[in-house]
Amino acid sequence: MFLINKDRFLKFKVLKYFVSKDWYPFIEADIIYKEGISKSRKLITDLDVIAFFPSPFGKLVPIIGDCKTLKNQSPISRALWMRGLMDLLGAHQGLVVLEKSIENDHKLAANQLSVNLISGRDFDIYTKCTSEKYRDINSALCIEEHWSKYFAIPTRFPMLKPALEYTKREFWNEKGANIRLRHILALIKNIKSELNPDNQEHIALFLDLVSFFAIAINEIVYSIFNQYLIPSTKEQLSEELKVLIWGGIENYSYWDELRKMILTQNNITVTSDLSLPEWNRFLQLIRGFLEEPYATTLSPLLLKEVAFEYFADKTVLGSLNNARRLAKSNPQSSKFAILTAEYICKASKAPPEFLDIVRDRIVKLQL
Repeated sequence: MFLINKDRFLKFKVLKYFVSKDWYPFIEADIIYKEGISKSRKLITDLDVIAFFPSPFGKLVPIIGDCKTLKNQSPISRALWMRGLMDLLGAHQGLVVLEKSIENDHKLAANQLSVNLISGRDFDIYTKCTSEKYRDINSALCIEEHWSKYFAIPTRFPMLKPALEYTKREFWNEKGANIRLRHILALIKNIKSELNPDNQEHIALFLDLVSFFAIAINEIVYSIFNQYLIPSTKEQLSEELKVLIWGGIENYSYWDELRKMILTQNNITVTSDLSLPEWNRFLQLIRGFLEEPYATTLSPLLLKEVAFEYFADKTVLGSLNNARRLAKSNPQSSKFAILTAEYICKASKAPPEFLDIVRDRIVKLQL
């Protein structure tokens, strides 16, 4: 379940391209249909590479990369498959890289579907023309061994398996930041006693989960900013966030009343409404992000890059340059990354040493 599958060579070329564009990547994500009727969830497909990139308005949106060495499948058939997958996941763009040569008419037809259909040979030219950092980037995210270590975490630490099940499957099939925020917080709270800040792999996993939380934060900030720019009062921001996080005023009212009823029936005094843990801290976090919302597009990538550096051997670590470049050239995103980790630690009651680790590491990268 957690192994890197075939077509590795093309896959990691596409991964490197996405990272060189400062897009947030993941490989081998499992796609299921959550509204399905089967008793066990059936795999629809897995994504070779998927990434989030910032729209012109600052929201992180997905792009899907597909890499195949298949010889008997028509290129346009792969592009049509990609278009359907894009519609299912709400992706804005698709990239299909094939080893075989591709007819020009197939490329033109795919382009109408917002799919780039490229041969492996042409992809080398494409990267040089569209990413100035592709040749020189040295990223922890582009090393296959690091992903192998990442996917092997459940084997070495079985109690952490739910975290990998979430990042590999659940996250990509959840609809909306509101569900993702609540799910990630609950997940970290559930596994916090298993997380050891003295273990390199545990540090990597914790930071990776924070990076996924930061993606959801970006969508929340984007939604608030495009409605109000910056809400005039704390109360206005608080009410708007509660509604957003619970999927609308009707959902919020329903779950809040249900919660109060259950507490009352169990003779528990209702002292608060339905909100995330450390609500005032969360409000402060979002209020700060609204001052520079576009900086939230890079903090997830920085967190993930730093996370994967903890998989690196000492002989490799010194040559990695992408986390340092991101931290030094984007000070506000670096600050937002630290603040996000701080909120996660406080809200989930994860070991506070994790916050010290991420703060010290990012500050050191900026020097």
